[in-house]
Amino acid sequence: MPERLNDNSAVFIENLSMKQLLPLLFFIFSLSLCADWNQWRGSHDGEGNIVKQNIVTEWGPNKNILWQSKVPGKGHSSPIVAAGKVYLTTADKSKKTQSVLCYDQKTGKKLWEQQAYKGEFIKLHKQNSHASPTPVSDGNIVVCSFGINKTNMLIAYDHKGKKLWDKRLSPFDSQFGIGSSPMLYKGLIYIVQDNAPQSFIATYDIKTGKEGWKIKRNLSKKNSYSTLRVLNYKGKETLLVNSFYKLEAYNPQTGKLLWDTKGAVHTTVGTPVLLNDTLFCSGGYPERITMAYQLSPKPKLLWKNKFATYIASVVEVGGYLYAGNKKGEIACIA
Repeated sequence: MPERLNDNSAVFIENLSMKQLLPLLFFIFSLSLCADWNQWRGSHDGEGNIVKQNIVTEWGPNKNILWQSKVPGKGHSSPIVAAGKVYLTTADKSKKTQSVLCYDQKTGKKLWEQQAYKGEFIKLHKQNSHASPTPVSDGNIVVCSFGINKTNMLIAYDHKGKKLWDKRLSPFDSQFGIGSSPMLYKGLIYIVQDNAPQSFIATYDIKTGKEGWKIKRNLSKKNSYSTLRVLNYKGKETLLVNSFYKLEAYNPQTGKLLWDTKGAVHTTVGTPVLLNDTLFCSGGYPERITMAYQLSPKPKLLWKNKFATYIASVVEVGGYLYAGNKKGEIACIA
């Protein structure tokens, strides 16, 4: 078995079911009560790997489960772990609410629940939910992203559930709703919105919600849903965006464009991963493919294949690329 595990699948059963009440499960393994997993795929680099042995690979009602706690409603967001607390978002159609919840990491006891919105939900595509972006936390503050009344909203709470600030970012018009998650890096929340009527990348101070730099993107009639990531490539901090027929890199401190190259698909959802000088991406629409880009000496497309990894993200383990699709198939790509 590989020593690294993609995403948080061995820690949680995500809140994806159509059932009204869902169990949040916490499995026993040596890392589970000490490590933070504070945002989408664990960290700002989006690699989604845990370098640890003794990962739980089997569980059941009475096997390898430390605790379980019911979660109201449904959502596609992943839970996160920060400073001994588990945070996740959910949407309850029966109550017409969108909320953030906090659980004790050791016991599973629900510590608090805060309502971000109450009112009629807009109609969404069946493949999405009203609680899809994964929250982020620095251990003291948790920031959530919701699509509320066709508006992209950021809402921040302290670790006790007190609301600190909210930010109405932009109108948001898509049949699929909100998709990309906020990213936390060096005290700033990074947001990408590649949807009509405004496409942009922007930063916000996690403590105050004050906007930092913001750049407009010429994608107002296009739609893409990938989450940003910051990687250290050849000693240089690089903010990476995989979107509408384009792969772009920015300076995360200033928003200055470092380089861009032509992408292979219209719509992207999954998070790219980096192995040495090769970046692996997935998409999308109209083609559902997996792609590899060589970043050195200059970015270029190396290859693409027809394995349809559209919504799920790829993962690299030991020099191999692993991908899954909605049919329940898994592929290993050398």
